[in-house]
Amino acid sequence: MAKKDFFTVKEVAEHLKIDERTVYRYIHAKKIKATKIGGWRITVEDLQDFIKRSSNIQKWERKLKLNQKRNPPMAMGA
Repeated sequence: MAKKDFFTVKEVAEHLKIDERTVYRYIHAKKIKATKIGGWRITVEDLQDFIKRSSNIQKWERKLKLNQKRNPPMAMGA
């Protein structure tokens, strides 16, 4: 069986556990890249990119690093 290169809107909605209309909104808002081939199709890479960009973990890690640069930890016993 060939590797699947594209997901349908329905498959993305099921994978993310959201409504199909929300996926359409993300496509039209250009939050998820999609190609219209007999219906909207989303590549595996574009779906992974969307999930990564939507993650609050990366934002939290960047904020933590920025705060550490601004306020380095004080040495013990100082």
